[in-house]
Amino acid sequence: METDLPKHNKVTGFSYDQDKCFLGLSGPVVKDQVLDCVLIPVPYDETMSFQTGSKESPAAILRSSYQLEDYDWESGIDLSSYVIATCNAVAIPAESPKKVISGIETVVSRILQDHEVGLVGLIGGEHSISVGGARALTKNKEEVSVLYLDAHADLRDEYLGTKWGHASGARRISEFAQITLGGVRTISQDEIKFAEEKGISISFWDRKKTSNEFIEQLLDNLNRDVYLSLDLDVLDPHLVGNVGNPEPGGMDWVTLMDLLDVLIAQHNLLGFDICELVPSPGSELGSYAAAKIIHRIISRYILSKNIRPTQ
Repeated sequence: METDLPKHNKVTGFSYDQDKCFLGLSGPVVKDQVLDCVLIPVPYDETMSFQTGSKESPAAILRSSYQLEDYDWESGIDLSSYVIATCNAVAIPAESPKKVISGIETVVSRILQDHEVGLVGLIGGEHSISVGGARALTKNKEEVSVLYLDAHADLRDEYLGTKWGHASGARRISEFAQITLGGVRTISQDEIKFAEEKGISISFWDRKKTSNEFIEQLLDNLNRDVYLSLDLDVLDPHLVGNVGNPEPGGMDWVTLMDLLDVLIAQHNLLGFDICELVPSPGSELGSYAAAKIIHRIISRYILSKNIRPTQ
């Protein structure tokens, strides 16, 4: 989708290489252009404690997305008709995890300041990046809920010597926003105690409930404005097993798709992140599934806002 626009009209900071753009949509971003969605690759996995390599997942997900159809037959949305921009990958400095998270917040805040953006999505990377994304998108708004989908509670105050690692993401977010956890199926006693003390809602992945009951209970706790944080280990490992900390017995694909559909139809989605994929050489199942999830989120967002095609 490259055009003949002069190079000096292109806004810097965005990728114009098809292989590094979601769906290969590499049309130039120009000054004062309204962006329906901006995707920000965040190749960071410094605090991962089991399977490492999530820093390679943004590139793998974007590469796999090139194999998807632009058109979503269920919603009738063709994403190639909208302005979906992919940023250059965030440069990760050799700094402490706290400074890295602060840097991610700065990157997101700057994009929101410089451009009129509908939806912001972060492609991780480990789950700690959600703290930076959520903070940037909630700091100037009141009553924003963060929906945190994860097999783990991530409510530890500190883990392996840092308060800013992947096992503490939900804990840090709870310090500045209302947070609801969903799909949890492993948790420590200390985390349960903290959640009870702070009134944090946790919807465990309990197969005694129907999918509809689970979705209704989970979304009932949310405010109108929502930031979505999605760790791929919330899914059952047979769908996406190559994640940082796989946990048996997870959410099925159809339930996740239904959850996303209802969430976006009933709430104002400000932004999202998708995290913790560990690309596996020779198998593109995980990266392809992650790309499909991003596609679903964007197409349902466009449908919910009744955004008109611009291309």
